[in-house]
Amino acid sequence: MKKICYLIGSALLFSAGLNAQSVYDVTTFSNSDLNGTARFIGMGGAMGALGGDISTMSTNPAGIGVYRSNDLMVTFGTTNNVSKASFGNSSLSEDHNHGTFDNFGFVYSKRVGSQNDVVQFVNFGFNYRRSKQLYGNLTTSQSLNNTSQTEQIGDMASSGGTPAAGKENGYFSFDNGDISWLTVMGQRNGVINYNATDGTYHANSILSSNYSLVNNFHSRERGGIDAFDLNGAINLRDRIYLGLTLSLYDVDYSKYTGYQESFDQSKYYNVQSWNKYTGSGWDLKLGAIIRPIEESSFRIGLAIHTPTFYNLTNTTSTRMESNLSSTDTYVDSQEDMVSLGADPDVDFDYKLRTPWVYNGSLGYIVGKNLALGAEYEYRDYSSAKIYDNDGNDMMISQNSTFNDMVGSMLKGVSTYRFGAEYKVIPEFALRLGYNYTSAAYTHDAYKQLTYNSINTDTDYSNTKQTNNFSFGFGYRGRNFYADFAYLYTHYNADFHPFADPAAEYADANLSSVKNDIHNFKITLGYRF
Repeated sequence: MKKICYLIGSALLFSAGLNAQSVYDVTTFSNSDLNGTARFIGMGGAMGALGGDISTMSTNPAGIGVYRSNDLMVTFGTTNNVSKASFGNSSLSEDHNHGTFDNFGFVYSKRVGSQNDVVQFVNFGFNYRRSKQLYGNLTTSQSLNNTSQTEQIGDMASSGGTPAAGKENGYFSFDNGDISWLTVMGQRNGVINYNATDGTYHANSILSSNYSLVNNFHSRERGGIDAFDLNGAINLRDRIYLGLTLSLYDVDYSKYTGYQESFDQSKYYNVQSWNKYTGSGWDLKLGAIIRPIEESSFRIGLAIHTPTFYNLTNTTSTRMESNLSSTDTYVDSQEDMVSLGADPDVDFDYKLRTPWVYNGSLGYIVGKNLALGAEYEYRDYSSAKIYDNDGNDMMISQNSTFNDMVGSMLKGVSTYRFGAEYKVIPEFALRLGYNYTSAAYTHDAYKQLTYNSINTDTDYSNTKQTNNFSFGFGYRGRNFYADFAYLYTHYNADFHPFADPAAEYADANLSSVKNDIHNFKITLGYRF
C-alpha cells in the first residue's frame, strides 16, 4: 500500500534543540554578485581605486570621495540562467529568465574648502543594490552506482535517537530533539528498517538486495539578498580620499526540492522539501584612496569590510511518499502534528557571521581617454560562524559542531578584477572587464544534516571557480548619461543529491553541472 507522510509544524515544539542548517548556508549568504551600475559591471567591478561610481560604496567606500557633483541613477535589466547537468552520457538542461532591478541611488557632493584647504569635498550617498540573485532551476536523472539516499537516512537515524522511540498511540513525537524529521519519515514510510542484531537502522531490504535504481531530482530557487548602503566620504587636497559605508541587508530566498528513487520501476519513494529563508544583517566598510604622486593620476585603494552579522529564519515543511511497505496502513502525518498542537509552519532562528573582507586596488588614467583598474579581494570562509538564536554553537553530530565543519570544509577565496574604459570621444566610452573568483569548498566538502535536523533536502553543490566577462559602452551628455553592460558568468559545480556515508562511493552519485548566466544591464543617470 502506498504511504504518504506530510510534516508541517510549529517552532514551539522544538525547544529540545532541533536544527535546520548546513555548512552551505555560509556561502549562500556570504558573498555578493558582480552587480551595480552598468559602468561598474562593464569594467568588471575594478573601480576600487578609480572611484567616481556609486557602486564602489560596496567595495571601497572612498570611491564616493572622488565625486565633485551630485548624481542620481537607476539600473535595471534582464537575466538568463542556464544549468546543464551531465551524468555519464546523458544530460538535462534548465533555464530561467527574469527581469531585474539592480540599483537605485544618489550622491550629494558638497565643496567645503578651496584648493588650498585640507578638506575640499564632503560627500554623502545612498544606494540600493541587488547584492545577490538566487534564481535558478536544476534537473538531474541518473543511475546511482550502488548508492542510495536511504544509507544517509539510516546513518542519521543510528546517530541520534531512534525514530520509533517517540511512538505513542500510533503517533511519532516529531518534537523530540534527538530525532530528525527525515529519519522519522523514513521509518514511517518503510524506507529504513531497524536491525535488532546491531541496534542500527539500514535501508529497506528491498533496496539492500537491489541497487539497480535511478533517481530524479528537481530544484527551483527564487529570491536573493537586497542591500542598502549609506555612505560618507571626504576629499583631502585631491590626494587622499576616505570613506565609510554602513550596509543593511534584507534576505528573502526560497528553495523547493523534489527527490525520488525508483527500484525495478515498481517500488519507489520520494521526498519534497520547501524551505524559505528570511532575515536581516549589517556590516561596515572602511576605505581609502591615495594618490601618492601629485603630478600623476596613479591611485592606490585599500578597504576592509567587517563580517556581516545576520539574524536569519528558516521556515520549512516536507512531504515523503512511498510504496516500499505493504503492511502499514495509510498515514497522513498532518493529523499527527495537529494532535501535537502544531501550527502550520516550523521556523528555526539562527545567527550567521560571515568572514572579514580585505580589498586592495590600483587605478591609473592615461591621458584623458583611458582608465585602467585592477583589484584583489580576499575572504576566508573557514572563519565564518553559525550560532543558534542565543549565540551558542550548534551540534551537527554528537561530537562536532557546525563551526567545526565550516572550518574543515571551507577555505579562503581570492577574487581578481580587471577593467578598462576608453573614451572614443568625450561623450562616448567603451568598457571591458574580467572577474575571477576561486572555489570556496575543499575537495571533500559535503552536506551533513544534523542528527536532529528538521530539514530533509540532502542535495548540495560544490561550486568551482567563477569567471565573469563583461563589456559595455556609455554616453555622457552635459547632465544626462546612459550606460549599457553585458555580463557573462560561467562556473561549474559538482552536484550530489545526497551525501554517501561510504567514503568509497563519495563521487558515485556526482553530476557535473555547467552554469551560464547572461546579464544585460542599463543605467540611466543625471549629474548636476
